[in-house]
Amino acid sequence: MKRRLLFLFAVFMVGASVGWGQMIPTYYKVAVGTGGDGSSAGSPIYKANLEAALSDAALSSLDSVIILLPEGEYSANAAPYSITKSSLAIIGEGDTSTVTIKSPVDIELTNGGNVSFQKVHLTAKTSTGRGVVDIKSSKTTVSFSEITIEGRGTGDSGSGACFGIVSQLTVNENTVNFINSRMYMSEGFERGLAFRDGGGHTLNFIGSKMEGPSAKGLYPYVIGICSWVGGTDNTNPVTYNIRNSVVDVNYYAIFAINQAGYTNAVNITIDNSSVTAWAALFLRGDLVNEAYPHNVAISNTHLYGRSYQNGPSDGFGTVVLDNCQNLTMTMDSKSSIVSENKAPIDSPITYMCVADVRKNTSGTWTFTSTDGSKALIQSKNDKYAPTLFFDDAGTNLEVLGVENVEFKTENEKPCIVSIHKNGTLNNAASSLDVLLTNMILEEEDKVIFPEGEYTLPMTLPLDKSITLHGAGQSQTIVNGHIAVNSPSGGSVALTVSDMTLKGTDNSSAHGLIGMIGTGKDIVKLTNCKLDGGAVTAQTAAVGVRMESVGAELSLTNTDIDVNYYGIGLRNKEQVLDITGGTFTAWGAIMTSAGSMSPSDGTLANTNTRITAKNATFISRTLLNGKSNSYGAVILQENLNSATL
Repeated sequence: MKRRLLFLFAVFMVGASVGWGQMIPTYYKVAVGTGGDGSSAGSPIYKANLEAALSDAALSSLDSVIILLPEGEYSANAAPYSITKSSLAIIGEGDTSTVTIKSPVDIELTNGGNVSFQKVHLTAKTSTGRGVVDIKSSKTTVSFSEITIEGRGTGDSGSGACFGIVSQLTVNENTVNFINSRMYMSEGFERGLAFRDGGGHTLNFIGSKMEGPSAKGLYPYVIGICSWVGGTDNTNPVTYNIRNSVVDVNYYAIFAINQAGYTNAVNITIDNSSVTAWAALFLRGDLVNEAYPHNVAISNTHLYGRSYQNGPSDGFGTVVLDNCQNLTMTMDSKSSIVSENKAPIDSPITYMCVADVRKNTSGTWTFTSTDGSKALIQSKNDKYAPTLFFDDAGTNLEVLGVENVEFKTENEKPCIVSIHKNGTLNNAASSLDVLLTNMILEEEDKVIFPEGEYTLPMTLPLDKSITLHGAGQSQTIVNGHIAVNSPSGGSVALTVSDMTLKGTDNSSAHGLIGMIGTGKDIVKLTNCKLDGGAVTAQTAAVGVRMESVGAELSLTNTDIDVNYYGIGLRNKEQVLDITGGTFTAWGAIMTSAGSMSPSDGTLANTNTRITAKNATFISRTLLNGKSNSYGAVILQENLNSATL
């Protein structure tokens, strides 16, 4: 009892206008008895039923009232129960399995105030548009401790849904404390804990569990924690504080929508919790054209998106951000986001991604680490979520702290990750095919390949500067060919490190890497290997073919092992810089500028420079015979005015 009273006193002090010394509770008990004066739990005022106790307390001038309920079931003669007295608490003397209130409860305080429930089971099959507990007044704090609520809806979705706990229309500044308690929504068309509209509301959901139908066969329209912000002139934020809790429902777990024309901020903190639904977190602005803030902080929390839907309009995400024009979201390295379609089919393949970023969303999403760990972002269905983030056109969400995230595919393998030049995330993909077909690479993007072997579906044409980074020369192998193709008057730089590029196409006209643009082609390779593999054709089996005017090639600790030429210089004003590495081919370096001979027979000025330091050049014999003899370095065909 002492523990219970301490809880109650703490609740009563929230928003109360009287001091601690003035808070003298009066005790009622719903039971048969006589002689009590209400001064203590041992001397309560006895009332025959809960309605009588509530009515008597409402007519009094008491500072606070505690109503004790012995074990049993309680139903109102004319549902629902009505609470109009501030600073009132209802406490079960057993536990939530033995003290049951079976009628809905209306709370309507004239001047606001505090109401609390402890150790009772609240259950009712409610009509549409109302809750098991219905808060109809503003500036009202309702606290639940060690209680269970079972909501059983009867209505349709949307505005006709039924609620577990609801702050009703046109009220503001309400607070709900849901502490060490459980809510279960056993049927469809239900909302667990909702602020239907208004501003300034606060939810403290601590050490609690909210559950609802989650299996494939049960009707899906169950939302856990939700709010429809706006609807009145109150512009204060709506706040969710969720800590040490579980939310597991089959539609939206945590949902907030700003109604058209209202721009209240939405503040959400989730700590040490598990959140599961079709969308674990769904933030939406409904026809709102102003940039109202969404402030979200997530720590040590698992967000799990679970889908059974495969229709053409059923694409969704674990996190859905729709028209969030001023988003600030942080997530620490102890958190995770996972998406999974639980009923995959071959066709149609409807995406279920990690993050579905929709129209007009802008702001920042930052991953932080304080202990060197990394947050997990993972798709359990690669074909349903080939990229982990889906972005609509017109979004401007910057994902920061990518170095603090581990992106994984369905087989627990790391994803290929693309990062913008400013360090923000472009996207993560399950495969190289996906990277090239479902992800737009932007100028100066960096693509990070994990350990593994990958195959380009075709020769990769590069008309923009890109950096490719692997896990190590022998750890990351990319099969295929790349063509650097700068536009006239522009430049394209291919920067590659810590991987092997292996030839696959004997019909390639430009080697493993071709520099073929009409502008400035630049290639920089560090700690790499160019491996000709089984490619033996003359033009295909070349490590790098420098075909464009002014091409610049830099190789640092890079090996080339191909059948024909390691490096071919084939135009004027080219620059080749080599530091370290071993180059093995029929000709490790070959120059050929035959097409540059002027018609008068004079030698053209190539202005080519070749520099090599600490490098090894090895010539491989292809065929026997004098006409097939060659050298490790071959300088030929009008390489005039060159510097070596």
